[in-house]
This record gives sequence, C-alpha cells and structure tokens, in this order.
Amino acid sequence: MIKPQTSTSAMRGYIEGYYGRLFSWHDRSSILAEMAALSMDVYLYAPKEDPYHRFNWRTPYPSDWQNNFSVFAAHAQAYSMTLSAGIAPGLDYRWHESQADITALKAKADSLVAHGATCIVLMLDDIPETPNIFTGGAAEEGRAHGRLARDLACHIAPKGASLMFVPRLYADEMADLPAFDTGEPLSKEACQFIDDYARSLTEALPDEMPVLVCGEHVVARTIHLDGHLGRFASQLRQPLVIWDNLYCHDYCPRQLFVGPYEGRHPDNSILLNGTGLLQTDSLLLRIMMGANDLANWQQIMVAAGVPDAFFSLAHFFDKPAFSDMPPESTYPVTKNDIALIDQLLWEWKSPLQREWYPYLFGLKHDIMIAQQMMKPLRIAKTQTSPLAACLQKIKD
Repeated sequence: MIKPQTSTSAMRGYIEGYYGRLFSWHDRSSILAEMAALSMDVYLYAPKEDPYHRFNWRTPYPSDWQNNFSVFAAHAQAYSMTLSAGIAPGLDYRWHESQADITALKAKADSLVAHGATCIVLMLDDIPETPNIFTGGAAEEGRAHGRLARDLACHIAPKGASLMFVPRLYADEMADLPAFDTGEPLSKEACQFIDDYARSLTEALPDEMPVLVCGEHVVARTIHLDGHLGRFASQLRQPLVIWDNLYCHDYCPRQLFVGPYEGRHPDNSILLNGTGLLQTDSLLLRIMMGANDLANWQQIMVAAGVPDAFFSLAHFFDKPAFSDMPPESTYPVTKNDIALIDQLLWEWKSPLQREWYPYLFGLKHDIMIAQQMMKPLRIAKTQTSPLAACLQKIKD
C-alpha cells in the first residue's frame, strides 16, 4: 500500500506517462533495476501510447500483455517496489449514465490488481472541459471526480490495493492556458473555477488518498510541498505527490533536457515523468537522486560516459523554458560549437549517444541556420517544408 506523504516516508519513483514513446517490457525491467539500485520505490505504468490505458480503456488487456505485466510485477515485487498502474477514462466517461462505465472501470482495475499492480491510479488529466456535462460548473465536476475515485478505492481496497488520483486541474495553468501562454496572471474567472473545483474535490476524496499534482505549472521551475504549490494544490487536504515533468519533452520533441535536478525538496514525494529514451531516463534517475549541485551533476554525467565536449554545449540542453520566467535570450554561439557537436556526433560511440544523436544534429542545424552557414538547398533537404519556406521568407 502507498503511504501518505511525510518527511520520513517520501516516495521516489518513475512515471512511464509521456506521449509519443512506449517502452518494451525489457526496457521497463531495465528501469526497475536502475531504480532498485537507487533505492527508489514506485513505478507508475501510464503510457499515453498504450491504447488500453486511455482511448480504449474499457477494453480488457490482451492475454499476452497480462502475462508480460505479471512477470514485470514479479520483478517489482522482488525489488520491494510499488507497481502502480494508471487507468485514464476521462476522455469519454459517461458521468450521468455511468453504471456500465463504473462496471468497466472496476473490471479494468481488478484485472490490473490480479496481475500484480499494488496501486491503481485514476487519471483524469489531459481531458477537455465539459460544461455541457457538468451544468453545475466546477463544483459539480469536482464532486463527480472525487466520488468516482472514492468508489473505485473502496472497491479495490479489499483486494489489498490502494488508489492515487490525478485531477483534471493537475496544474493551475490548466484553468487558463491562454493567460499562461502570454505570461499574464490567472483571470478572476479561472481563480474561481480552481477554488470551486478544489473545494468540492477535496471534500469528496478520502482524506488519506494521495493526489498527484504538478503545482502552478505543468512544467515547474520550482515546486515544494510546503510552498510553491500553486492555488489548486494548496487547497487540498489529501497527501500530495509531485508529478514532475522537468525533463519530459513530449510537448517539444526536438529538444532534450538533461541539466541538474533543481527546484525540488529532498523530503517531498516525487515521481519523475520520463522521456521514453531508456539510457537517458536511467541517467536522469541518477541525476534526480544524486545531483543536488553542479559538481555532482557533472560527476554523474562523466560516470555515464558523457565526453568533456558536451559540457561546453550543456547550456543548450539544460532546462525547458518555464511559464513563470520570460524567454531567455539566445545562448551565445562560438566558432568552436560546431566542432564540438561534430566530435559528439562522430567520435562518441555509446547507447546514450545514439539516443542523443537527433538532438545533437538538430542543434548543429539550428546553429548553422542562425549563423547563415547553411545554403537554401541544404535547408530544404534537412528541414520540414513549412519551416524551410518560413526561413526563406525571413531571408528574403
């Protein structure tokens, strides 16, 4: 059973929860071994690309998947690790005609528990607003979400499984994305929506049920459970677990972030949403667990076989552009950058380098375009046609 978050029982874990990539079972077992070596304790299976997790959530998993999951669960148990499995019914859940859907949801949870999951995560993230369904507004929606989580938790508890919950407003900016995209504060209407949803949700949820949140922003620059939580999460009375998207790049797949792990508190419960790149995610878990300053980060990178040439380019791969910070000016480009990238592309040979190859090559192209070092035909050959056309217009 997952324990509520405290300073002495903080969980550390990995979320297979991103878009665009899907691990193999061998990959998952490799991540488990890495986590065990780092004394981490929670693996959350919730890949958006698994059709039975989200789009076809009512459909039972095929027998071969169930067999593989059982083997994976046995590996997790051998490592004394909590295996959590997500179910994401929110895209088409029939809230006012729910008998068939609650039956399907409970059956899905029962199957996952029977095959080794020790925790079910009910996920209502990344779903559209439904004002035509919840005519009572945010308060009605929050109550409905909380009651569904409570009902499912009561159903699986006799089977020895616990439940965690991911709300629709897992970050404040989900209530008013246009404002955050322009750097404006939340509107009065968005604040009221957050307050109504939070109040009704926290009243409906069991007090002991952990809730996964990102904080004020989906990708947080700083988040602490004793502050920097944002408007929504700070109103919940349930134990909170940070869903950390610091390194996740499914929303910007041409970029890669591998900088130091900063802006988090070591006593907080945190699950790290990965990239779906096996070698990279193994490295990021090591950074998460041991790189609390620049020196430690560099030592971990060197131990992973990252060459010295990378550290002169590391500012290009440091951190995402956060919503609560103005876009930084263009990083300075030196004449030696292309030579360093070429060294990493052609002389560094390792599984990690093969994962980073497209990002290194993409950076080389971007620098060459920005420095007007690439001829139009080369741009047309290496860039998508819309971008190539745009660059040509800018040049003209």
